[in-house]
This record gives sequence, C-alpha cells and structure tokens, in this order.
Amino acid sequence: MSERSQSFNGSEKHVQVIARPRPLSDNEKSQNLTSCLNVNETRREIIVNCKTSTTRFFNYDHVFGFQTRQQDVYKVVVAPIVEEVLKGYSSTIFAYGQTGSGKTHTMLGVFPIDKVSKDTVGAYMSMLESDAGIMPRAIHHIFQGLQRQYIDYTVKITFLELYNEELTDLLADPTNEQPEKIKIYEDKDKTNTIIGAIEAPCETPFDAFKILIKGAQRRQTAETLMNASSRLFKIMIMILCLS
Repeated sequence: MSERSQSFNGSEKHVQVIARPRPLSDNEKSQNLTSCLNVNETRREIIVNCKTSTTRFFNYDHVFGFQTRQQDVYKVVVAPIVEEVLKGYSSTIFAYGQTGSGKTHTMLGVFPIDKVSKDTVGAYMSMLESDAGIMPRAIHHIFQGLQRQYIDYTVKITFLELYNEELTDLLADPTNEQPEKIKIYEDKDKTNTIIGAIEAPCETPFDAFKILIKGAQRRQTAETLMNASSRLFKIMIMILCLS
C-alpha cells in the first residue's frame, strides 16, 4: 500500500485541512448568543469577529458553510479519497476540535447508539442519505466499490482509543482484567505498526456496521470532561487486502 494519494481536489498534497464550523445549538440560541464566525466558501476563508480583539482571517483547503449537509461533506472531501483507497493507497480522515465542536456529528452522525442489533444496524444503513457521518458512509462506499470490482478481498477493522498516550482496544472483552498491552512499533523505514490490537474480519457491510457501533459504545473517559475529552481520540482502521 502506498502512502501517496491524491486529495479530494486532485492535488498531491499529503495533508489537507478542511474547516466545517457548526451552527449555533438550540441552547445557545435560547441564550440569545450570536456566532463570531463568518464563512466565505468561495475564498475558502473563515473570518473571526471578536469584540475583544481585531478581526482575524483563516484560510483552508476547503471551507463548508454552517448548513452543509452530511452527504455534501462526504461527496466533496471523502468520496474521492475512498476511491484512491480502493486503488491501493493508504489514507486518513482525521477530525480535530474541542468538545462540542461537531466532531462526532461529522464522523459518526446522529444515531442512538444504545445496543448492537440488526435493528440498529439496519436503521443506520437507512440513514446514509441523511444524517449518517463519514465513517458509516465510507464503510458503505468501500464495500460497494469492492463488490463492483469483482475481485477477491479481505476486510479487517481495528478500533482503538488513544488517551494520555495510551491505546485501548475498543473491540476487546471489557471484562478482561488483564487485557493485552497494545504497542506501536516503528521499523527502520519509519513505518508504524500496531501490535496486540484485534483485527476483526468483516465479510459484509453489516459486519462492519456492527463493529462500528460496538466501538462507538465504549468509552474509557467521560465526554463531559472537556479537558479529558480534548485529549481523547477514537481511531478506526480498515485494512483492505485485495487480490
């Protein structure tokens, strides 16, 4: 697998930054709060107007408006990258922001993750045209692409949580009092390999959705702690072996 991949806009930049500011929440509106951000999608610019400081301008590779739909984010940014993955390239989609900034909405989407069942997974798949986030859409897209190519393939998923520089396997048995220690090994070529994490095989999108929901259910640190949540990351890795 090559680490080079074209970005969503056709360039070969290794890292691209996309900004998606969220609209005011109902609670913020009830307090008559106003946004200090202005978005110029054409100029790929966000303007910050704060009463206590001068106006500041920030430019990105792409900027979405406040009312951008989930499917539009996926179509513009992620779909081209997934197509590169199906050609054998390695790619990463990484959401960053403080608690409440909309990371979970963008990556996972609006979904009541209360239990793993065929009903909940089926409901998630039915949301692919509305509120589903990047991760379920990418799963759906990848399996569609693999089936379209009529090739033999194997798909495995690893789901980890990173907190305070320690990795936790979200697919491991939570009742195990002595879980296997997960390590990151760097070889002489500076390639990183994760050792000790479960690689769950997926034959169908249903299998992958079930793993996604299982991993999203588990969290080692309460999200309500802003300082803790800001240092906590969930990582889902899909490994595709094509032949």
